[in-house]
Amino acid sequence: MTTTEAVAALAGKLLWPLAGSILALLVIPPKTRTEAARRGLVAFIGGHIGGPPLHEWLEISSSAENSGFALALAAFISWWVLGALPKVVGRIKSKDE
Repeated sequence: MTTTEAVAALAGKLLWPLAGSILALLVIPPKTRTEAARRGLVAFIGGHIGGPPLHEWLEISSSAENSGFALALAAFISWWVLGALPKVVGRIKSKDE
């Protein structure tokens, strides 16, 4: 692998989860800047953690575009889950009281 290919692969691994986070930001906007930062960081990390297993689970061919799609989709799902989690916990707490 040449240096150019290595840089392109690294850029792809960084940009696809970022693209998923930005898409999630546009679709499900946060209420505060702190929430945006927290959910953005979790979505970025979640894209890297959940992307490869999601790629295998979807059983799509191994290409740069498909791997990037899996990373972006995992980041989007992480953003959504982190936004929904406080609402679910709040409902559970209100039922207990």
